[in-house]
Amino acid sequence: MMKDDSGVSTILGFVLAFAILIALLGLIQAVAVPEWVRGEEQDHFKLVTSEFSSLAKVIALSASTGSPNTVTLDLGVEHQSYPFLVTPPDMASSLFVKKLRLSVAYNETLPNGTIHPWHHDFITSAIIFVPNYMYRGNVEFIYEHGYAFRKYEQANITMVDQNSFRNGSITLYILNTTFGNLSSTQPVNLNFAPVSYGGVIKVDNATITFESLNPSYWNESLSNIGTVTVSGRNVTVKVKNVQLSMAHIVGSPESNVNAVTPSLDLIVPMISKLDLLLGETGKIEVLARDQFGNPLPGVNITASVTGGVGNVRGVSGQSSYTGSNGLATFYFTATNGGTGKIKFTGVYKGVTRNTSLDVTVTRILGGEGSQWDKSTNNETLIVSPDFMWTGIYNASHIILKN
Repeated sequence: MMKDDSGVSTILGFVLAFAILIALLGLIQAVAVPEWVRGEEQDHFKLVTSEFSSLAKVIALSASTGSPNTVTLDLGVEHQSYPFLVTPPDMASSLFVKKLRLSVAYNETLPNGTIHPWHHDFITSAIIFVPNYMYRGNVEFIYEHGYAFRKYEQANITMVDQNSFRNGSITLYILNTTFGNLSSTQPVNLNFAPVSYGGVIKVDNATITFESLNPSYWNESLSNIGTVTVSGRNVTVKVKNVQLSMAHIVGSPESNVNAVTPSLDLIVPMISKLDLLLGETGKIEVLARDQFGNPLPGVNITASVTGGVGNVRGVSGQSSYTGSNGLATFYFTATNGGTGKIKFTGVYKGVTRNTSLDVTVTRILGGEGSQWDKSTNNETLIVSPDFMWTGIYNASHIILKN
């Protein structure tokens, strides 16, 4: 009786081939798959570095133009799947907000010549993006105060240098967000809409204190701007003679944001006083500003006159609304000689502010071409064009005017 081993040989060959395949798959799983995943994580890292770096530019652009702008952040780390291999699922990254305190104080000479001491405390936001990687080290992408950096366990790497502080000018971005914490495997669109912008304030002795998640950077970056001190996470900058702008920006994943309306902070005439001859009419512009120092449109300002020296009119009776530049226009007509005041009252969203403007109306007693006479040293004489000269020979005025 003869023994047939051909079937056994086939089975052994199949087992051996299967074992080789399993070994090969195991080798690929142990060596190649991690390398593939590292490559995918590296691609995602490069992508979000570019996307996150654009945050500073987009926010600054919205603050300067007044137009909404959008940044897309790819939160998901995508991993390919392969037959017979175990690969990680797509990883969800996190996006969250850290509230930071910001304090601003300064002295400003207003257009009417008065010194206006000002102080306000704000809450702004840092945006923090944390990708979820298997093989790359832990890293956080952070935006704060017009500056972006990557935070590692041992060091911080600057991505975009700050654009808030320059010699002679400061722009503060007061960023509020409608979200607190997002986690997703999908791209997220962040819309940045300016709520208040466009103001430039010339100030003296400004003191700005803000919280930072990387205070050592600001200590170095602002050394040539002014006097800088760092205490814990608080950075204080003191500067003199600077142009200050503050923009209030709202960031949201939604395309339409119902933002908080700015409030009326002050109204001020754009001139320090009004000097007119009897019968003349002068133009007066009154500026309305919000709590960020920016022009505030839509403020209803009314005017009234004391002293009986004339009458004032606005666009509608004795009132005018401020336009996009925050200015309301009035016209004063001098009807009687003497001094008086024009009082202005602005009302916006239940907030009222008041201011006034001194008015002097000169009544001309001497006729054109009249000669100087010491016995009439209280008269006003017209002698030549377009100039006012006071205090000569005890005269009350000598007016040189057509």
